Amino acid sequence: MCGSVSSFPRRNEAREVAVQVSKGSAKAKQVKGKMKQTVGKAVGNRSLKREGQAEMLGGKAQEMAEKAAHRARRMMGR
Repeated sequence: MCGSVSSFPRRNEAREVAVQVSKGSAKAKQVKGKMKQTVGKAVGNRSLKREGQAEMLGGKAQEMAEKAAHRARRMMGR
């Protein structure tokens, strides 16, 4: 099988894909939280509004943690 290309992603490519997927889930969590917050505010439901705020902040924290981990891996040369 001379010159064949493997269908398996290389190690670094797999990490990049994993970072992109988790970054997407962090963004999704932020959007979901913002929607809950907006609906809670619109209908006057303080509990839903606070729940949305907490979920949105959780998504932001997750995104920041993922960015920090990615930067650390890049600095270590992995």
